Amino acid sequence: MKYNAKKAIVIGIVLIIFGIGIFSFVSVKEKAKSTDGIPVKCTVTDVTSIGKRRFAAGYYFDKDGNQIDVEIVNAGSLSVDDTIDAYILPDNPNKVQIESPLSLMLFAGVFSGVVCLGGLFIIISVLREVSEKKLLDTDGKFAKGRIIDVRIDGDKNTKFYFAKISYQDSDGIEHTFEDCDDKHRLSRVGEFVNVRYAVKKNGKYANDVI
Repeated sequence: MKYNAKKAIVIGIVLIIFGIGIFSFVSVKEKAKSTDGIPVKCTVTDVTSIGKRRFAAGYYFDKDGNQIDVEIVNAGSLSVDDTIDAYILPDNPNKVQIESPLSLMLFAGVFSGVVCLGGLFIIISVLREVSEKKLLDTDGKFAKGRIIDVRIDGDKNTKFYFAKISYQDSDGIEHTFEDCDDKHRLSRVGEFVNVRYAVKKNGKYANDVI
């Protein structure tokens, strides 16, 4: 499939940065609770559910023995009368933070990893195709290829034609590969197209319809 290599690489880089950013944000937020927060024992006095969100209220006693009513952030599966280990930030003593469950950190790590791998896959794929195109431009040979199969993907506005193409190299060895376009060039089985091919360092063939 033909595409803008620079834009694809930019998308890959953005995905990697986004993945790293998500995990860094969650990690920094969690670390701030224990680093900057003051540990307290908090008792839950009320739990309210609105849709899928849960809100909780409670209290703790400060160092002078005064009861401080608080809002509990990330109520999760808390119940009334639960006593929990929590943190308060010095600039906001009426809101307590509880440590996020390990499952949240694992999810953040897996999600970030998948996003980063997706971005890396895009970049590697583009660089591989750029390398193949350079090889085809410099060492490519030409042949006549025949469309032996076509599959269609897309929607009613834009259809992509994925054609399996067969050709013989200069030694008479037959090869097949798949190419794609959206301009009906590769939409008919049996038609002939011009093919350019070259042998890569690993012995496999690079192919392109021209």
